[in-house]
Amino acid sequence: MGKLVQAAKQNDRRAMLEATRDILAYSIETCDSKRDLAALTKRLVEICDLIATLPDPADANPIDEMAALIADYDEYEDERFEDDA
Repeated sequence: MGKLVQAAKQNDRRAMLEATRDILAYSIETCDSKRDLAALTKRLVEICDLIATLPDPADANPIDEMAALIADYDEYEDERFEDDA
């Protein structure tokens, strides 16, 4: 299974974008059509810009992630009880 398919099945946005970036880069290197080259290059730049906006996974703090999950759950519970009242 290819990197793109695997990333899509895992719903891993960063990995999908990185796999797409790699596919586009290879396509650009092997492209013979100037028209296709322009479109591929434009899309590669867009994908790279999207990757740059994502948080760096190396900066992820598991404690902060857990705190965010707990806060989301608490908010969900509060809304659920408000709906029952």
